[in-house]
Amino acid sequence: MFKRVLQALLLTSCTLSAQAEVGELECEDPLYVGLGLGVSFLEPETNSVALTLAEDSDTGYKLFGGYRFARHWSIDAFWANLGEAEIAATSGNNLFVEYKPFGVGGAYTYALN
Repeated sequence: MFKRVLQALLLTSCTLSAQAEVGELECEDPLYVGLGLGVSFLEPETNSVALTLAEDSDTGYKLFGGYRFARHWSIDAFWANLGEAEIAATSGNNLFVEYKPFGVGGAYTYALN
């Protein structure tokens, strides 16, 4: 469980967005959207000898959007698809586990220069 949360946080922190600070331009819209792309390494727990992990990495992506309601403060939401892992069963049937987290958050931005 911890690894899945860590992977979601890493995907979240690796996304890039181009945002200007509110107040710099008169025509700036306080709404923003973005997209993140990366590789996820999925490790579902298989506590059975009849199941083995056949494929553990996939391409992941994240969509996010938010609203900057003050010069330094914003709130945003995201939805991600971290891909799927393939679990092979000794019976010959393969199972697939998908990871699709979502959430909300807030941000405070401050210029360091």
